[in-house]
Order: sequence, then C-alpha cells, then structure tokens
Amino acid sequence: MSAPCGIQLEDGAPGGGEHCLASIAFPGGGADDKDAVATGLKPLDGDRRRENWYARKPVRRGRNQTLHYACNDEVLFGHARLAGGGELAAETLAVYRLLGDTLTEHRMSPVRSWHYLPHLCGGAPARYREFCDGRARALAEWSSQGLPGGPSQGPSRGQAGGPSQRQSNYCAATVIGTGAGDGVFYFLAARESGVGVENPRQVSAYRYPPRYGDPPPAFVRATLKRWPQTCQLHISGTAAIVGHESAHPGDVAAQFGEIVRNLDALIVEAARDEAALRGAGAGDLARCKVYLNPRADEGKLLDAVRARLGEGFAFRLFQGEMCRPELLVEVEGLVERAR
Repeated sequence: MSAPCGIQLEDGAPGGGEHCLASIAFPGGGADDKDAVATGLKPLDGDRRRENWYARKPVRRGRNQTLHYACNDEVLFGHARLAGGGELAAETLAVYRLLGDTLTEHRMSPVRSWHYLPHLCGGAPARYREFCDGRARALAEWSSQGLPGGPSQGPSRGQAGGPSQRQSNYCAATVIGTGAGDGVFYFLAARESGVGVENPRQVSAYRYPPRYGDPPPAFVRATLKRWPQTCQLHISGTAAIVGHESAHPGDVAAQFGEIVRNLDALIVEAARDEAALRGAGAGDLARCKVYLNPRADEGKLLDAVRARLGEGFAFRLFQGEMCRPELLVEVEGLVERAR
C-alpha cells in the first residue's frame, strides 16, 4: 500500500494479525467477536462486508480506560462506545478527553473521525446539539493545552473571507444517527497533521449562526492528508447545505444533486493547494458511503446517483438520520492520488 494504512472490504474478521488496525462491522459483530467496532448502521444494499483497516507496519494495541486503540509510529486508530441512554454531552466530553490524552501520549494529530449515535435527531435537533456541546468543550480544552485538533488561527483553503483565513484545526468528521442501542466513536490519527479544507459554497460549520446551536459544530469539510507517496482528501459527511441553509426540503433527488455540486466545489478547492487532485470530482470518490433517512425514497435516490455519477459508481448505502430533520441524504468518501 502507498499510504501507511488502507481498507479492505471483507466478509469476516480480519486476517492481518499484527498489521490489523481495526475491523468495522455493519451493523455489528457477533457475540463471540468482541474486537469488532459495531457501528449499528443498517445496510440498505445488503452489503454486510466489514471495513478491515490494515497498517503498512506492525501495530501494537493499547487501552486508555474506555478508549481502545492500535498504533505504530505512523498512524493510530482508536474507538470507544457511547452509551445510548446517557447524557450525551458529558459522555462525548469524557471520550474526547481520553482521545486528547491518547494523542498526546503517542504524539499524533487527528485526521478523520466518525460518530454513529442512537436516535440523533428524532424530529428535533436537541441530541445533536448535546453532542456538539460535549465535543466543543473538549476541543477547547485541547486548544488551551496546546494540543492539535482544537480551535486555532492556522492556514487553510476555502474559508469565506479569502484563502488562509480559517479559524480551526478541526478534522473531517461524520455524525449519523442510528437505531442501535449504543453509539460508537472511531477515528484515524497520524504523526503529522493534515490541512483543513473548506467549501466556498458553504459557511464553515464552526461559523454557523446560533440558530443551529451554540456552540456550533466543530469540524472541517475535508482534511487533506499528504503522505510521502500519496495524498488523501478525507471528505466529511456532506449534505445539501448551501451557505448555512438546508436546500430542497423533502426532495431526496434534488438534495443529492446539491451534494454532488458541494463535493465538486470542495475537491476543486483542495486542488488549488494539491496538484495531484486536479481534474478530480465527485465521481472519483472511493470508500463512499451514502446515508439515507428512513423517510426518504430509496428508489429516487438510486436513480439520482446513476443520473449524476453513472451506473458504475461504487458506494455503500446505509440507513441513517442526519443532523437536521429536513435533510434526507448525506455522502462521505475519500479522494486519493499518487503524488
């Protein structure tokens, strides 16, 4: 592999031994498979293959209270459970504190994070706002301690007001609601940090007006991670948001079309700083996941995907709730190019 870690879709538990970082299961592993990271996500396409993460170099395993991880001198992958019935802000704060301690111990910086949380929206945004509150409080602590991943005054691409005006060191992230009993948080970190990329079509999430919650969501639209031989654009969960407003309420096909425009604009913005990404677009997404609200019409979405990205576009389809009730679909993925 050209990058220090990669993913293989496999039917069962990983076989990589000392090179295996993690095994992500959809919806979860069996009772005898305690090492699987159970997402609670329901596959809508019948594809229950696991994402088995492998590292180029052997890894060692560790645990910081409830946070489990595997790492070498290049990358660190970690995960923790979030109890479904608990106070989400406090639980998120506690887990992110453990994450900060673990990253400090191993001298790593966050690159990408995923959060699958039970009953995220349920017709009202209160639970998502609880999560945002806990995460923001933890990242503010990181910043006060000089840790990477919190608010800062660093360089970036695409922030409104001109280039090099971004106000964060946040990483790319996904937050999706599930019907599972418990939630899960997992993340990828690296020895050297990536560069946050913002979308010129969208207000940065951490600059949303207070009507969406205070504090606002703490993530960037993508993280550009350069490795010695390859570059990776890790794209956050992307919805039909233009500026800070939700677009096309109730129309899943139109929302998907808006998402494609957002993805294209984001990739073009990243390519201004990374020549290897020039010419890429939404159709070049790898490891693509599409999350569909249970209220949305799956057939209309699949027609929209074929119309916009072609019959051969590869993606995995899962049921999930978005952070706003009116949003019906969300897309994430990775664009990878040799340098």
